[in-house]
Amino acid sequence: MKTFQTISNFPGYFSKPDMVNTDPPFLVKGSQNVIINDAEKVAVRKGFSLYGAANAATDPIESNYDWHTSTGVVRNLRSYEDELEVVFTPAGGSATWYRVLDAWADVDFSFAEWWDATEVLDLLLFVNGGANIYEWSGGIAQIASTTATTIVKTGTNTWAQDRFYTSRNRSVLINGTTYTYTGGATTTTLTGVTPDPTGEANASVVTQTVVTRTNEPAAGRVNDVIITFENHLVVGSHVTNRVEISEDAGDPAGGNGYVDFSNSSPRAPGEGATLTINGNCIGFGILNKDLIIFSGKDRIYKTEFEQIAISTTLNETLKIRELKSGSNRSAMERDLIVSVGDSVAFIDNNKQLRLLTSVEDVENPIFKNISDPLKPDFDAEDFTNGHLRFQDNRFYVTSPVNSKLYIYEIREDAKGSIRAFWQPPQLLPVRRIARIADATYFHSNGNPETYRIFDGKNDNGVPFKAVAKFAYRAFGDRVSLKTFDEYFTEGYISPNTTIKLTLNYDFDGATQKIEKFISGSDTGLTSEALAVGSFGDSPLGDVSLGGGASESSSLNPYFHIIHELERVATFFIQAVYEIDTTDYFFEILAHGPNAIKSPNMASSIKR
Repeated sequence: MKTFQTISNFPGYFSKPDMVNTDPPFLVKGSQNVIINDAEKVAVRKGFSLYGAANAATDPIESNYDWHTSTGVVRNLRSYEDELEVVFTPAGGSATWYRVLDAWADVDFSFAEWWDATEVLDLLLFVNGGANIYEWSGGIAQIASTTATTIVKTGTNTWAQDRFYTSRNRSVLINGTTYTYTGGATTTTLTGVTPDPTGEANASVVTQTVVTRTNEPAAGRVNDVIITFENHLVVGSHVTNRVEISEDAGDPAGGNGYVDFSNSSPRAPGEGATLTINGNCIGFGILNKDLIIFSGKDRIYKTEFEQIAISTTLNETLKIRELKSGSNRSAMERDLIVSVGDSVAFIDNNKQLRLLTSVEDVENPIFKNISDPLKPDFDAEDFTNGHLRFQDNRFYVTSPVNSKLYIYEIREDAKGSIRAFWQPPQLLPVRRIARIADATYFHSNGNPETYRIFDGKNDNGVPFKAVAKFAYRAFGDRVSLKTFDEYFTEGYISPNTTIKLTLNYDFDGATQKIEKFISGSDTGLTSEALAVGSFGDSPLGDVSLGGGASESSSLNPYFHIIHELERVATFFIQAVYEIDTTDYFFEILAHGPNAIKSPNMASSIKR
């Protein structure tokens, strides 16, 4: 009986070690559009499908924000060209992108949330590189009927329950026209509406108007990035070294709140403040109780609030301390920073994905480089206008310039064991990552379009090439020649799929390169699989990337095949599985040859 040396455990993707010196189970450089799915199989990734209407324009989605509001609804926003849009599903309709406001000079927005105690509502604040701060309540609804002075909404929710203001900034936008109202927000009928709204068609979509706070924090200010920290609004600029911090509560219409950046001397708790850093502000993160400020190419700061009593009055100091970081250790861009639990992740100017996990000791902060296994990929990458996002136990890193998505995945099994690994690069027209309706979406780098990722088996009707390229195998002996005459592959395959298997004998097929094919229509190789459910090894609470064990195995036949080969002596062997057409799909469970030591001596390399 012949013995096969098979690989059935796939720990991830590596590009840093030479592929001849990488552990054989790893996928290596050249792999693309495949994933290690929840069933621990190497599978063709799913495709993507359009979400909303198609748009032939060539404007990328420049910014987005998924706002999980205090009232329990989610407002997904995106911007492009001069538009800011939000997803809304009208009664009896489908999810559609609607205009919040257009005619923006710049739509590269930075967003943050602010709690307003007067309206008892969280507000969405945003800036776009000018001297203004913008505010939106998230109010959106449909018109049921109108009179000369009233607007009635559909549904049973009141206007206030649908996030429209009750006391201030009481104006709405319908089909490009702004209407003010004086009352009725706690009912389904707005009253005191001017001008006359009766010209607006029933079922039209109505939104709360965007409020502009001009010249805040100051006239001539360039506001590029904002964050809220303990309900202070923190405003940074890419062109100055001053970080402005607002007071932590109040009503902006009353002349305070997020537009009040003043403070006393000594400073009272909750007042505004100004921080001066040694360079421009790139962006912010939050690590436990500390606000983290990234500056220039090298500097990272933490804030320190300290309350002290002066006589009988409680005062508060706010200062910053620079962390000992290193050359090029600051974040590369604003949107390449994300706060995750007890860490801040960011792409630094060395093109490394790092985790800042402790700043208690400013002389010895803890930085972890989690992109080291992909160093060649990251060194060659262009992360301009990229996006770093963490969701569903995965870090997503986009390269819009090269249409690539990198995924760093963290998995926990039923025993609590955790492992983390990189997936192979995904070739996708991606700029921004979003979470819509509890699924992962991406916003396009070339069109004003949004797509659901890992959906279907083609890229919105277009085929894609998927390659699973494994490391070379020397079978424990790098010097001696090996030989085999059979190669085994086991997995799942859709009936219409033909997989090309390339076997490279020695580096890049220097000795020879053999191509074999596996056909899903060959019923002699396939059998319908029983549904499997390796749920004990699946990530707890995670979302399947590639379709999960039960779905993929129950829908696609199981196959196993042995390719017969002529014996050729070789030092190394490499297996590459690939497809390149629409709706093809496979999963690899195991593969390997019946290798033995060759009787031939390695005389060809002796000198």
